[in-house]
Amino acid sequence: MNPSFVNNTWRTRTAIALATVGAVAVLLGAIVYANTTSAGASRATPNQLSAIMGHFALLRHHASGSLPAELATAIAKAPDSYGLRLGGARHASNTDSWLVPGIGWLCIAAHDADGFAMSCTNAASAEAGELTLIERSQATGDERIIGACPDGYARVSALGDTHSVLGGATVSESTYSMKVQNARQMTLE
Repeated sequence: MNPSFVNNTWRTRTAIALATVGAVAVLLGAIVYANTTSAGASRATPNQLSAIMGHFALLRHHASGSLPAELATAIAKAPDSYGLRLGGARHASNTDSWLVPGIGWLCIAAHDADGFAMSCTNAASAEAGELTLIERSQATGDERIIGACPDGYARVSALGDTHSVLGGATVSESTYSMKVQNARQMTLE
């Protein structure tokens, strides 16, 4: 047998074996990555859903009435990694808004001039009172702010650039609503 033929055959088989090992390593890496990122995280942390519900009284109430179709559509557009629970959505009649819990996330949704809007933030920000949905009037510059407020606070104030109080609202059903201009920060009272 020709020695160069044997040498070339051996090199070809070695290259194929190395390529196969490399492909398997890449595939295993992709599987590990997929199980440790968004999809895996939402399965692995169901206690985050209970934690967010523990901070907002409205979420602990029984559902009443039917959910609007617009809410289901808005939730379907949110990233899967939020783990939003349509069945956990609760309506706040005082602001005509909806709180929607997720796995480490909270969203607030309401009707606006364009139809229906939703704003989301992570659990830590929501628990700090930083979840707001803002609709700004192009004609007047007024901002309609609907926000979520964690348990233990009775009032929220909107502050401007110089930390002056622009307006305030009473918290009811874990939510509040106010109209101001140029709000930069919300404070919980």
